[in-house]
Amino acid sequence: MKEHRTTRPSHKEWRRIAKKERRRRIRQKFAQERDANDEKLRAALMNNTEYLNYHAEQEKQEKEKEVREQEEHVERDRLWLEEEANTNRVSYNYIFF
Repeated sequence: MKEHRTTRPSHKEWRRIAKKERRRRIRQKFAQERDANDEKLRAALMNNTEYLNYHAEQEKQEKEKEVREQEEHVERDRLWLEEEANTNRVSYNYIFF
């Protein structure tokens, strides 16, 4: 008797796999090109003094903003604590008088 080998996929299955692999290769190719372009752009920007100055200024402004926000937070917290203390004092006086 003749044995039937089933290790080979059907044509339909083979086409599905081939298309899937082709799409994967195309995606990888575009991703590699995108990454290479990003790296070239980053290198060009790092050689541009205007961009470096702009970037340094942005970082400086961001740090100043963080400091201001922290100071505002501390001030709001202090005011809230004062208000709580006054409220507790008023409540205490109201209860006993």
